[in-house]
Amino acid sequence: TMGDIFESQGLSAAVLHRLLEAPGAREPLTRIRAGAQFSFDIPQPGQLRAMQFERDEASRVVLTLDGDKIRQDVQERTLQRRIQMASGTIEGSLFGAGAKVGLSHGAIAEMAKVFGYDIDFAQDLRVGDRFNVVYEEVYRDGERLRAGDLLAATFVNQGTRSESMLVRRA
Repeated sequence: TMGDIFESQGLSAAVLHRLLEAPGAREPLTRIRAGAQFSFDIPQPGQLRAMQFERDEASRVVLTLDGDKIRQDVQERTLQRRIQMASGTIEGSLFGAGAKVGLSHGAIAEMAKVFGYDIDFAQDLRVGDRFNVVYEEVYRDGERLRAGDLLAATFVNQGTRSESMLVRRA
C-alpha cells in the first residue's frame, strides 16, 4: 500500500493524507498496481518536498508540497499505437500457436471470443487450422506498454474460413 511505501521512506501518514486530497491523486495512490513507480524528493529525513507518479498510462503527475499548499503538475505523455500482424498454424492449442507468433494472452483470448460463435475452440480445433490477425500494440517513449485492440482476424477451421473486422474501442 502507499502507507507502507511512505513508512519505508520515513514519511508520515499525515503527509500521505494531504496528498490524497489533491485532484486526481486518490485513485492512483490507493489502487497501486504491480510495477507502478513512484519517485520522492526527500531533502531531509521525514520531509517530503515532492512526489512523482503515473496517474495513468498517458499522464505523469508531480505533487510538490509548498508549506500548506500542494502544487500539481500534470505532464501529458504521447501514446503510440503500432499496427502489427501475425499468422499462425495450430499444432496443439490456440494459445500455444498464438504465443509462438508473439500474440499476448489477451489478444488470443479476444480472437477466441470473436470467433466463438463460429468455432467451438474446445471441440472443433484441428492441427493445421490457421489464423491471421491485425492488432495494435501501445507504446510510450519507445517502450511497449501493452497489447492494444484486435483490428481484424481470419481463422480457417477445418477448411472453413471465418473473418472479422473489429471496431476499435474508445
